[in-house]
Amino acid sequence: MKKGLILVLAALAIGFSGCVKDLSKENFSETTTLIGRVIEESTQRPVADVKVSITNGSRTYASYTTKEDGNFELQVNFDKLGKDYYLLMDGGTAIKTKKSELRGMGMEMYDYTDIILYNSIETDGLSVVSFEITSFTAYSAGCKAEIIAGTDVNVTKRGFCWSSSNQNPTISNHAAEYGSGIGEYTGIISGLTEMTKYYVRAYAQTVDTVVYSEMKSITTAPILPTFQYEGHTFYVAPDPGIDLQWEAAKSYCNNLTFQDLTGWRMPTCGELVQMYANKNTIKGFDEVKYWSSTYHHSSYIGGYGNVDFYYSVDFANGVVSNSTFGSLRIRPIKLKN
Repeated sequence: MKKGLILVLAALAIGFSGCVKDLSKENFSETTTLIGRVIEESTQRPVADVKVSITNGSRTYASYTTKEDGNFELQVNFDKLGKDYYLLMDGGTAIKTKKSELRGMGMEMYDYTDIILYNSIETDGLSVVSFEITSFTAYSAGCKAEIIAGTDVNVTKRGFCWSSSNQNPTISNHAAEYGSGIGEYTGIISGLTEMTKYYVRAYAQTVDTVVYSEMKSITTAPILPTFQYEGHTFYVAPDPGIDLQWEAAKSYCNNLTFQDLTGWRMPTCGELVQMYANKNTIKGFDEVKYWSSTYHHSSYIGGYGNVDFYYSVDFANGVVSNSTFGSLRIRPIKLKN
């Protein structure tokens, strides 16, 4: 195994980057030479017999095996390459490229800075180049990753693995498989426990070597409280902790997304009274008035003319009253079943 390999600057300032290069905006009509050197991270000594390749994720366009001095030289015609390309080492590192111009030299070169070595297992040009946790709830998390590999690499399995104790989780902990092959993929890890910290990585597997992404962590959300009313079960979202006028409170409820759930609304007066009866189970209420969506139409009140009064419930004592002025609190609800 080749461990802790990094690429460094060569004579014409070729190093590394974390940005993707869009070649569709450039005009390359001649073969371009990329040069660099591979060294050990700990000793800074050059490393021989490391394969460095140019690939667009599905096809390898040029490869070079480093010599005793660690140097490599890649020649490629970018007209034939396609718009996105990667520089790969067989130590498992993938570098998305970024163009920069070396002023005063009359030529365009390629600058590769801030390399990230995701793993140190020899993988023959296989790498998980991106991984992110896109969402999470009390019990699950949505994940997204991207795999690239050389043409001679067969990715048989791919997915996500996680652990609440191992900060570098592997498929021997908990794993969810999502297909095979290269490219982007998404999935969900489930069976999690509320309010627990988890360490998560994406993985790609061949018949020989498993390759992992960088680790990301999440703390799962608390379980949503519920209550029952007229044969239905409702979720209750947290109190935002601010006083709102009725229209603003209604808008807040209707536009809320919480724990990946949409479709929230303001409770009716009857539902709000039931919430008061279950306030010790639901929790999170202050002893203040909360809006409902139920209104009472009045044809004439003290010179105001026609007025719609919206009912509220005082969570200090359960008293129902109505008002159309001022600002009160809100607890959005959503039908569970």
